[in-house]
Amino acid sequence: GPLPRLVNRSAVTAQGLEMSLSAHPWPHLSVTTHLTYLQTNIQGTTEPLRKRPKWRGGFAVQWVPRPDLTLSGHAVVVGVVPDSSIPTGARTLDAYARVDLATTWTMNQHWKFFLALDNVLNTAYEEAIGFSAPGIHPRAGLRASF
Repeated sequence: GPLPRLVNRSAVTAQGLEMSLSAHPWPHLSVTTHLTYLQTNIQGTTEPLRKRPKWRGGFAVQWVPRPDLTLSGHAVVVGVVPDSSIPTGARTLDAYARVDLATTWTMNQHWKFFLALDNVLNTAYEEAIGFSAPGIHPRAGLRASF
């Protein structure tokens, strides 16, 4: 086939709908949900706009059991994503769902310690062709602000 080449598109339209809803059912608990639908069209071609899922949504829960401690969880669902690379050509990445958990301990007004566990369910997915998700991914850190 022909050699791959980058092509700039002069006219792309995008239409969609984005919604979010937040609630505080109890003083120390908040729940947020979001949903995005996006329809794109590149004028003059039937090719899809790459890296743009048609559907994306999720929810988050945050609980503050004490003033110095915050626990949170976040889930996201991403629909199929059109993509392309030189070795593979056009491809569609599979839809996936991912869950992350985190906690933050505020030691004082200047120091915070956090622990996070990303991709808790060890979901196998790609955000770009050839780049697999790392699986369960623990993180920890210390934040300073002065």
